[in-house]
Amino acid sequence: MSTPTPVLRGSTYADLLAIPSVLLGFHPRESCVVMGMRGSRVAFSARLDLDWPLHRLDQVVDPILRALDNVGTCDVIVLGYGNDVEVVAESADRLAEVLGGARDVVVTDDRRYWLLADGELEPPGGHPYAFTDCGIAAQAVYNGIAVQESREAAVAAVRPPATDRMPGIEEQAAELATDLVDWTPQQELEALDALLSRAAPLGPREAALLGLLLRREELVAEILVRLDTTTAADILPHLVEARQWTGSSSEANVVGVLALACWLDGRGAQTNDCMDQLALLEPHHSLLLVLQRFQEGGLPPSLWDLD
Repeated sequence: MSTPTPVLRGSTYADLLAIPSVLLGFHPRESCVVMGMRGSRVAFSARLDLDWPLHRLDQVVDPILRALDNVGTCDVIVLGYGNDVEVVAESADRLAEVLGGARDVVVTDDRRYWLLADGELEPPGGHPYAFTDCGIAAQAVYNGIAVQESREAAVAAVRPPATDRMPGIEEQAAELATDLVDWTPQQELEALDALLSRAAPLGPREAALLGLLLRREELVAEILVRLDTTTAADILPHLVEARQWTGSSSEANVVGVLALACWLDGRGAQTNDCMDQLALLEPHHSLLLVLQRFQEGGLPPSLWDLD
């Protein structure tokens, strides 16, 4: 049974700046974050690199506009993070402009924060800011919500195993494949059930077995039926373990299912990293195409639950 998502409450602009770190699972650096607020609830959030204006606007901004349309009436908040507050302010102000305006634009250099009004930073000297001093941060710690220092640290768990480990992984996968030759489809399904429902972490051989089972499209389909926004958090840790012990024969399927689970669990950075990996492994993989359509349409993961 999934643990209910904790409710975190903030009341200051400092808390507002702290929210993306909790939502993203890492501190945004050199970034702009867009949030759609419906009352006190975050209905939508998206992070962009600070240099987003250098990229095609239709690829960067249009999905955000579609997502905001999909969540309905809400207040748009634009937050900026970076070392050079003037650069941050320019990027955040431009983003608010192309989105059609924002209720608040707030920027920080991780030491102080400013409100942006008519292109001017207010007050001139800013307000003191530190994530660890915010009420949101304290609530996150109390609820066991981990925040990584960087995006790179956040996506490390879904990255491929180290190159020097691959010979051993491939050898183990070959041994397991030999063992599976005489298994019936029912035995494979029962093994999949047992691995996915395991409360404890999987050992290396169990994680490798899970990855190997996903060579079969029928078993991929079994996981897809089980995955939704309420179950993804429970299944995701075992898929992460499988990612670290999967040989090349089923790597694309494991990464594809992992990408979907990350998306359903609201892990945007991990989703995008898995999608980038899958684009290299198998650019026409069905799960990659599905996730691309959802992202391009700005569609929320909750729509998956309706299928």
